Amino acid sequence: MKKLIYKILFCTYLILVINVSSVFAQCTPASPGATACSGCTAASGDVITTTRCYSGSGTFATYTINAGGLLRVCGTLTITSLSMGTGTSGNLSQIVVESGGILTITSALTMNDYVRITNRGTLTMNGILTIGNSNSALVTDISSARTTFNASVSLSTGVIVNRGSSIFNSAVTFNGTSTYCVEKSYTEWNQVAAWSATLAGNFIIYGGSGTNDAVINFKGTNSISAGAFSSVAANKVKLCRNGSGDNPPSNYANATYSTTSCATPVPVVLTKFNASSDVNGNNIIWQTAQEFNNSHFELEASRDGINFEKVAEIKGNGTTNTPTTYMHFDANNQIKYHPVYYRLKQVDFDGKFEYSNIIYLSNSHENASVTIFPNPLDEGTTLYATFGAQDAGFAKVNLYDLSGKLINSYSLEEIKPNGIYEIEDKNMLLPKGSYILEIITPQNVYNKVLDVK
Repeated sequence: MKKLIYKILFCTYLILVINVSSVFAQCTPASPGATACSGCTAASGDVITTTRCYSGSGTFATYTINAGGLLRVCGTLTITSLSMGTGTSGNLSQIVVESGGILTITSALTMNDYVRITNRGTLTMNGILTIGNSNSALVTDISSARTTFNASVSLSTGVIVNRGSSIFNSAVTFNGTSTYCVEKSYTEWNQVAAWSATLAGNFIIYGGSGTNDAVINFKGTNSISAGAFSSVAANKVKLCRNGSGDNPPSNYANATYSTTSCATPVPVVLTKFNASSDVNGNNIIWQTAQEFNNSHFELEASRDGINFEKVAEIKGNGTTNTPTTYMHFDANNQIKYHPVYYRLKQVDFDGKFEYSNIIYLSNSHENASVTIFPNPLDEGTTLYATFGAQDAGFAKVNLYDLSGKLINSYSLEEIKPNGIYEIEDKNMLLPKGSYILEIITPQNVYNKVLDVK
C-alpha cells in the first residue's frame, strides 16, 4: 500500500443543494445554492420549516418536514415515520441526501404538492411511495447515487428523475401524466408482473445525448407500449432482459433491446468527496467504490461556485472494482485564505467526462481545530485528540482504511473545549500504513489522515 503524507484536516465544508426545475422534460437542474453542512441540529421528533442537517449515525422515530423545511442527510440515518407536508413554489418541503450520506425511510410516504427528495448518496425506501403531484419529484441526482425501492411506487402525476442507479424491487404504477425521466443512468425493474400496455408517452423522457447511456434491466413478460419510448431519440435508451426466464417486450419503439442482462453504464462510483483547511492550504479527499475506463480526475476550484478553473490533474485507475482513496493538497495562495468551491471532473480514456457535486469550503481554520497526536503513530501506541474552543458534547470516531472500509468505531466521553482525549484506551494495534480518521462532534466533522509506522 502506498503510504500517503499526512496533512491535518479541518473539515469545515458545505455541499450545494440543487433545486430541480419543475420542468423535467430534459431532466435539467436549476442553478444551485449553498447551504452549510455543519453545526447539525436535526433530532427525532422535529417539525421543521427551516434548514436542518444530520451528520451522525442513528434513528429518528418520527420526523416532519413542512413548507420551507429542508433536512440534509450527511451521515447515516433511519427514519421510522416520516411526514412531508405540502409546500409552495418558493418554499418546498425537501430532503437532500448528500454524497456519502445514507438515508433509510421505513414508513409509507406520500409526496404531495411541491415536495422534493434529492439523492446524491444512498437512499432506501422500505415503505410504499406515492408521488401525487407534478410539482413533486424524487431525483437520483448524480452518477454515484443509488436509490432502492423495496415497496410499491405509485405516480399519479408525479415525477422520478434518474441520473444514477435506481433499483425497483416491487411493482410501479404509472398513469397517463406521470414521468420517469432518465439521463446517463442505470435502472433495474425487478417486479415480476407484466408492464402495462397503456403507459403514456411521457413515461420515459431522455435528456442526454450519448448512445445507450440510459440502461434499463427489466423483469417482466409483455407489453411495453410504443408511447413509452416514442419521445426518445433512437439508440439513446437500451432495454435489457433481466434474466433468462424473462420474455422480451412486445414493443420498445425507439429504444434498443438486448436479450441479455446489461451492466450499469456509470463509469465511476464516487462515495466520498470532502475538503478541509489548515493554515498551510486545503486538503481534498475523495473515494471511489469502482472505476470503469477512468483516465483521470481534474480538480477544479472557484470563488463563486459558477466559474471554475483547473487546479490539479490526478491519474485514475482505469477499470477496477477495488475501492480507491485519492488526496490532493492545494496550497495555492490565490484561494488558500478565501472561501472556495471545489468540484471533480472525471474523464474517461475516450474523452467523455462528467462532474461531481460541488462542495464549499469556508477555510475557517482558526475556528475549527482538532489535532491528533502522535502522528505518525508507532504500532501499539495510544492515540490522542485535542479539541479547540468550538467543539463540545459527545463525539464519535470512525477509523477507515484507504479503501473506505470501516475498521472500528469509538465513542468519546462528553468532550469539552480545549480538552485532550484518548481515541482508544491502549495499544492501537494497526498494521503499518495510512488510515482515515473521521471525528464527528455536534458542531463539526473532521477528517484526519493517520500514518502508522
